[in-house]
Amino acid sequence: FEGDGIWECPDLIELPDPVGGTAWLFKVDVFGGHPSGGTGARLFVGAFDGTRFTPEPEDAPRWADFGADFYAALSWAHLPGAPARALWLAWMSCHRYAKHLPTSPWRGAMSVPRELALARDVAGRWQLQQRPVAVLAQLRGEAVAAGDLQLTGTTRAVALPAGVDGRTLDITLTLQPGTAQECGLVVHADAGGTGTRIGWHAGRGEVFIDRSASGFLPPDDPLYARRHAGVPSERGALHLRVLLDRCSVEVFVGDGELVLTEQVFPPEAARGLQLFAAGGSARFEGLNVWPLGAARFG
Repeated sequence: FEGDGIWECPDLIELPDPVGGTAWLFKVDVFGGHPSGGTGARLFVGAFDGTRFTPEPEDAPRWADFGADFYAALSWAHLPGAPARALWLAWMSCHRYAKHLPTSPWRGAMSVPRELALARDVAGRWQLQQRPVAVLAQLRGEAVAAGDLQLTGTTRAVALPAGVDGRTLDITLTLQPGTAQECGLVVHADAGGTGTRIGWHAGRGEVFIDRSASGFLPPDDPLYARRHAGVPSERGALHLRVLLDRCSVEVFVGDGELVLTEQVFPPEAARGLQLFAAGGSARFEGLNVWPLGAARFG
């Protein structure tokens, strides 16, 4: 297979075929070729006879995540459940700029654990689905239900109750793009224009993360601030789940068939949440926001 630079951290995962039987997912992390311009996790689906993995033909490379910061994912096997469950999590960083980030003495963090499944897309191609593990909901506080909102060519703040830290949230909504050229969310926002934009671009048919105004930018790295995006398998209503931590954004589209993961380093005061619609109208349906508490161990 064609590829640039180092290939490493392989993982071979058995997953149920939705119509019966078994399929095998082979993941390998590569130093070049990812759509973000950096490192990323490449996927192959095929058969494994105990000795040799044989991938199905592909029209283009498949990627586990279209953000810049999902690398070296490792899975757990033999977890309880029927059918057998498969989970993984990844290093949330990129080799190109990891050493420049303001996180000393560590380098990056880990993504939330994700449960894996395979499905066929509308063209009949294999599609990996990744969903945050259900137990994550135990970290949720009381929901803030904003209901349905219609915006036209404007940005609106979402009011969060006093005491809710807008840096650590679990957000779900259905986005109806309507006539808007772009629409979506701004997270980790402040009055000075800081914020990470998550949204839909109608002209390109893409879901994107834009961290060009998210706060700290590593020196001499123009690719970091570039908008990173992926194309969902279906158009129309977009079901989004967005997980925020103080320095991370994880976006899950639909049933997890498209995921974008990025690090961000906003200033301490950037805790706002906004909705936006540019170049037309968009509808935000069923918006729910939960504050997330810290995970406890031991």
